[in-house]
Amino acid sequence: MSLFSFFSSSAKYSQERHFISHEEIEHFFRGKHWSSVSEDEEDLVKAGILSARDGNGKISLRRVYEVLKSFEYKHKISPADRKILMRDLESYLNEKFAD
Repeated sequence: MSLFSFFSSSAKYSQERHFISHEEIEHFFRGKHWSSVSEDEEDLVKAGILSARDGNGKISLRRVYEVLKSFEYKHKISPADRKILMRDLESYLNEKFAD
């Protein structure tokens, strides 16, 4: 995968950062069960998202995508799992951040 394709794929996601608490991230993962995503993968993604937030607890959808893509590139999650997780995280975060 080229660097260009990595960034062009992420370009469709908003860079606007929003606050999301540790508890909200926990709540999201507690309420979801994916047949192909193991508990270890969930914990990895959860930790990745938590650590990717800025000092004020804010994160953008683009940053979430980059975290998931990084795990996929490192073969920590599958491409299918990245798509499933991104779809559900995008839906959750768009609903949460809707004005």
